[in-house]
Amino acid sequence: MANRLAELNRWSPADARWFLLWFGTTEHTARLEMAAGLARMKTVLAALTPANFIRYSADAMRVVGCVSRDHSPGAVAEVCAPDTATHTIAIRLDFCTLRTRHPRFDSQLLTLVHEVSHFADVLGSRDHWYSTHNAKDRAGAKDARATENADNIAGYVVCSE
Repeated sequence: MANRLAELNRWSPADARWFLLWFGTTEHTARLEMAAGLARMKTVLAALTPANFIRYSADAMRVVGCVSRDHSPGAVAEVCAPDTATHTIAIRLDFCTLRTRHPRFDSQLLTLVHEVSHFADVLGSRDHWYSTHNAKDRAGAKDARATENADNIAGYVVCSE
């Protein structure tokens, strides 16, 4: 996180290319909004403790204020975006099978950044599409929603290739 925040501040040609790869723009406003959101994300991530994590269930999601989708293939974690009081992250069992970190593919770290980006007091991101591959494709197509898509944000922060 600190590296990406430094890049957004420095804004070298390489930094701008990385931003363009994930968001399809190098607009100053998009850069400022992302820098502010990532600073908020850094604060939330640093404050997380084991108490912020629960085992996923539809009932558990109702307790934090959301109704979970009945069928979410591939989902390994879930949050309730308005839950800014507790920043609860519901973990599904498949989360435990993911690599801790990977430069290009799904990992626990990528998932954590993806989920935290959804919180309304962080970036309020959406799930317009899933996967870092699709995220880069949509950014390459200059889809304006890339700056608010959770996998674009997570890929920008976590990926290195």
